[in-house]
Order: sequence, then C-alpha cells, then structure tokens
Amino acid sequence: MTRRGTSVFAFVFTLAIVAVTYVPQIDAPFELQDDHRIIAPLLTPHPGGISGAVRMWASTVRQDVDEVGRFRPVNQIFDVIGPLVLGPHPMLWHCLSIALAIAVAALLFIAALRLWQSPAAAAVFALVTLLAPDPGPTAAWYRLGPKEAWGMLFLAAALAVMARAAGKFRWSTEILLFVLIVLTGLSKESFLSSCRRCTVFASGSMRARRTSARLRQ
Repeated sequence: MTRRGTSVFAFVFTLAIVAVTYVPQIDAPFELQDDHRIIAPLLTPHPGGISGAVRMWASTVRQDVDEVGRFRPVNQIFDVIGPLVLGPHPMLWHCLSIALAIAVAALLFIAALRLWQSPAAAAVFALVTLLAPDPGPTAAWYRLGPKEAWGMLFLAAALAVMARAAGKFRWSTEILLFVLIVLTGLSKESFLSSCRRCTVFASGSMRARRTSARLRQ
C-alpha cells in the first residue's frame, strides 16, 4: 500500500471508530443535565422570527455577564438559537453531536498527520482525544448541554490551519486563524489557555516568516 493509501485508510479507520463509538447514543432521550439547556429556551417567552432569536441571545449574553461574570457570546448562540432551530428532539441533537465528533476527529487527524508525518500517530492522537475515558473529552460528545464540542471544533480547525500553513503564513491564513482562536475563546472559558498557546505559536510563525522575507531582500 502506498503512503497516500495508508493515510487514507488510517483516516477512514479513525472516523469509523469514532462513529461506531458514539452512534449507539442516537436513540437516547434527554438527560437531566441536558434538558434544562435545551427545553428552557423553548419555554421562555420570546419574539418570533430571526430578530426575536437575536434579541433573546443578546439578553442571555447580558444575563450571563451580570449573574456569573462570564462573556461567552458564541456559547450563548448554541444555548439559545440551537434549541429554537432543532427543537425538543433528542435524535436531532444526538445527530449533531456525532457529526461534531467526527468533524473534530477529522481535523485533529489532518493536523497530526501534517505535524508528525505518520498516519498511525495521527490516528492515535485523534482517537485518544475523542475517546479518553470519562471524566474527560467524551463528556463533550454524549452530553448535549455543554458547548465544549463547539469549542473543540474551532480549536481543532485552528490546529489544522496552523499545521498546514506552518512557516508559510499568509494574511488570509492569519485572519482565518485569528477568527478561529477568537471563536474558541468565546465558546467556553476553559479554552482560554489553549487559545493563548495557539496565539503564541502563530505569532512566532508570523515573525519568523517576516524575518525570513527581510533576509531574502
């Protein structure tokens, strides 16, 4: 098997393992730790339409700041608008959760393959991150309430962008990376330390690129 074929096989194998692990939850009902986040927005009076959902989101962001001192506007998008879009249907929420898990696994595999140039290492990295025993990362994929899944999606995308553009950052890449890091930090405060490391790494790569460009001149 060629190197490319091995990489494709490892990629498909990784996604299949993640899917097989989490698909059995698709028929599960809401749990107590989930329904208060999903059902409550549906029971809260709010104006209809998109503008009503946006006003409800803004109100929730202000309430989050006033009551717990947290500014998480991306988190509140999925706490408020998510229930209005998907409704009280557990299967839809579980399908979304599984899709996020598979997407994160794919992005982590891509980043790790670029970094270590080893399909086996990439598969292990993605699977350990997605399947580590609870308490740990798995809670993000079988619990429907927490927003670590969305934060992981943005963080994994940032890692993939950095890995693929290492040493060759362009302004478009820098802007995309900045947006992904900001979205990660505004998803959940637990990602702030990871955002700082990503920013330091990206800043170092940008400085190295500019220094190299000046030396060539």
